[in-house]
Amino acid sequence: MKKGFITAYSIAAFAVLAAAVLWFSISVFSEANRGKNEADRTFSWLCREASQNAYSLGFLTDAYIERFTDVCRGINTLIAVTITTPNGTVYAWPENSEALGYSPESGPVLRQNSLFSRILTANADMGANASPAIRITAAIRILSSGAVFSASRNAFILIFLVLISSIVVLLAASGTRPAETNKNTDDGGFDLLFPENPAAPDSSAQSAGIAETAAAEESAGSGARSATAAEYEHSWQDFPAAEETADIQPQELPHPPQGEESSGQPAGLFSPVSGFGWEQYLNERLEAELVRAASSEQDVSLLVLRIFGLSRSNSLFSRVAGILTSEFQCRDMIFEYGDDACACIIPSATLDETMQTAERLYADVRTALEGTGCKICIGISTRMTRILPASRILEEADTAARKAEEEERLPIVAFRANPDKYRDYVLRNTDRNPQAQQEPEDN
Repeated sequence: MKKGFITAYSIAAFAVLAAAVLWFSISVFSEANRGKNEADRTFSWLCREASQNAYSLGFLTDAYIERFTDVCRGINTLIAVTITTPNGTVYAWPENSEALGYSPESGPVLRQNSLFSRILTANADMGANASPAIRITAAIRILSSGAVFSASRNAFILIFLVLISSIVVLLAASGTRPAETNKNTDDGGFDLLFPENPAAPDSSAQSAGIAETAAAEESAGSGARSATAAEYEHSWQDFPAAEETADIQPQELPHPPQGEESSGQPAGLFSPVSGFGWEQYLNERLEAELVRAASSEQDVSLLVLRIFGLSRSNSLFSRVAGILTSEFQCRDMIFEYGDDACACIIPSATLDETMQTAERLYADVRTALEGTGCKICIGISTRMTRILPASRILEEADTAARKAEEEERLPIVAFRANPDKYRDYVLRNTDRNPQAQQEPEDN
């Protein structure tokens, strides 16, 4: 379900709902106006009947009361009526009406008991023997329950149709969402992620996506050391302190790339071979994204895609470049990395979201390179509320990509750091280094 369709449908649904409310309001308002005009005519006719019967039958005689009561019963919209003289109320109909109240001074009186009724009063001529100050007061219904029901029914039908269509659209849209990543947490404070294996659609999850890669390279000459899942809790010692890694530079290319100037700096922003950013610019751009994410309390992810056996000068790499550009949209967030890898910066993306992106990316690249024998590995690392330099998150993603080489079914490995343990580790290393706590004397 495309976003444009959802937006158009939402606008149409809100328009229909607004039309239903407007239709109901206009219907009730027009019926109320018509009821007011009808109430005026009904009250005028009632006053004439009261006066004519007083002249012909005598005011307040038994025949007059019986005749006037029959007239009142014949008016469907009449709620109650009273006839008052200066001495008080002399006639009230009906006796048990909720519209009638009681006053100690004048007896029964009419009161407003509904928004859909109107109280009208006028002086009436009841003949020569009657008092000139005789008033007739009537409560008349201006809006019937049938009119309200009819307007509500029409509005309800429109709202119900919008509700049914919205449910259908939501069900169709939810069917296109990618499957959620299964998660399990070990005792070392790291989450083990088990992403779905695109190569085996009958399998719900694969255990190849181990989500922790906390090993670091030891001192020069000892080679790279990879920590196993059981060692991750104790592997923080393998990383140098944050202060010591702040100046680590990205891996240099063994040979100057095509288009590089004689000074060693790349010419232009993008490599003419891959169309992506130069590796020399990766550290600077990643540092800027980490600063932005920290200031806005957002996450940022780094994905390293390594394809063994495929150089960027190979014509097949253009397929991979097209897939990367289509997936990440922003070409200035994709950089060359080493001889056979690309590093992709994903702003405002959590680890779980990046894992889903990596699964799609792996499936697309694997399809594009099917039959070539190239091995595809993906490593992921995220900021995870940590304050760390670009070199560290780059090292984590690179180590995760190398760890992914060991996975047989789905070579995707994500480094999930424990922020609390990371802060404790940084504090311990700061305590061990008194110079890190000393400020310059001239400050």
